Order: sequence, then structure tokens, then C-alpha cells
Amino acid sequence: MRVSLLALSSALILAACSSAQTDETGQTTSSTASATSTQTGDGASASSSSSANSSASASGETSAYSYKQDNALYAFTYDVPAVPTALANILKRDAQSNEAKLKALASEGKRERDSSDFPFHPYEQQHSWKKVADIPGFLSLSEEIYAFTGGAHGNSGFDTLIWDKKADTERKPIDFFTSPAALNAAIRPAFCKQLAAEQRKKRGGDVDAAGDGFSDCIDPLEQTLILGSSNGKTFNRLGFLIGPYAAGPYAEGSYEVTLPITKAVRDQVKADYADSFSVMR
Repeated sequence: MRVSLLALSSALILAACSSAQTDETGQTTSSTASATSTQTGDGASASSSSSANSSASASGETSAYSYKQDNALYAFTYDVPAVPTALANILKRDAQSNEAKLKALASEGKRERDSSDFPFHPYEQQHSWKKVADIPGFLSLSEEIYAFTGGAHGNSGFDTLIWDKKADTERKPIDFFTSPAALNAAIRPAFCKQLAAEQRKKRGGDVDAAGDGFSDCIDPLEQTLILGSSNGKTFNRLGFLIGPYAAGPYAEGSYEVTLPITKAVRDQVKADYADSFSVMR
């Protein structure tokens, strides 16, 4: 998983959260939400809160949670759905590391602004993990990221991961295929055709309208590749999340391309994972 820019405090994630769950007898139980007020290093008041929706412990999953932090230096949110405990721990550690980086970046930005008598605008980060597909053996997730670090505008990006339930470990979508080059050859014609169709929608029917080379097709495997499923049993489609500036100017925002898994694509799947992939009918 690529390291994200946001971070998360484990202590707050583990705080009591507003939730409701049904126990084995069918009775509904609840817990109480809590929020804390802390002081940042520069003395500014900060508010933080976390909330969670409980999931059945028998499933081996942690509760879904949403963490929010808002202070004089930065504001961010970090949302995670109910996921296996080992994965939740990985995301929390990753988030902790990145909060420290974000705080350092915002602190430096504020010092530079204060020394030049320019106003400082708090930095902002938003992370949202979502389940893409949950099939026997694997869980596919995607992450949408928004970041503002004092420039003319913010920017957005994406990340993804596959959780191997049996091995209890994280994998990248490309790990399931024998060769990135072979996969690229199998998907590129359909990818370019679909991307051009999406560009025409945004440009009023003219792919060349954006100029600046944005009419050329891009490398699909340089984008965020996600594995999806329409049947809940196997991966049978590929998704490509494309951030601003990759396929068009900033004003066009992000692009998304979804392709069915064809025989040519399935032929590129490693033998160990073949049973988890199927041709989309």
C-alpha cells in the first residue's frame, strides 16, 4: 500500500464511540459517543472525535470507524469500513505515521507564512476507504484522498489494496498477474476506447478539446488499479481510478474506467489465484 498523507491517533480510535449492534440473541445494544478537546503544540485548541459502527466479532472484523481532527494547523478525516482486525491495525499505524508528517508540514508552512506576513490557511486532508469487492478469500478496497496544502486549490488521488483473508496479509492488485506488460497489452485497447468515451462526455463530444496533450491515451497501469466483482464470488472486472491532470486538466477532475475481465485478461492471472477470477458474462 502506498503511504498516505493522513494520519490517525490510536488512542482516539479506541475511544468509546457511538454504535449499535445486534448480539447473538437478536437484542440491540449501544455504546456512548465521546469526543475530546486537546491542545496542539502551538497552544491552539483542537477538537477531535471518533465514531464507529459495530460489526459482529465472530466475523473477525473491527468496527467501522471515522476519525476527525480540526485545529489551527490542519483538519482531516480518516474513514475506514469494517475490515479484518489485522488490516485495521495496519491502517491505524499507517495513519499515525502520516498524521505526524502532516503536522510537521503544516507547522513549517505556518512558520513560513508568519515570517512573510502572509495569512496561513490550515491544511486539509481527507481519506475515505471503501469496500470494492468482498469475495471468498479476498477483500478489495479503494481509497479516495483529498489534500490542500496552501496552494491555489486542493488536489485528489487514490489508493487501493487487496486483503488476503487466508494469509492475513496485504497484496497489490498487480500481484495477481503474471506480467504487468502482458496485462497492459491485454487491456490497453479497451481502456483507451473507454477513456476516450469518458473524455468526450466531459468535453462536449470532442476528445481534442482539452488540448495540452490530454487527447492522448495514458498508461492504464500507471493509474490506480482496483479489482471488482459483480457476482460476489470472483473478481470479474477491473477498475482504474485516474486523478486530476493525468487524463485531463484540473477542471475536468478525476476519471474512472471500468472494464470486464475477458479471457485475454484472465489468461494473465497467476495459477495460484486463477479460481478467484472469472470472465465477466
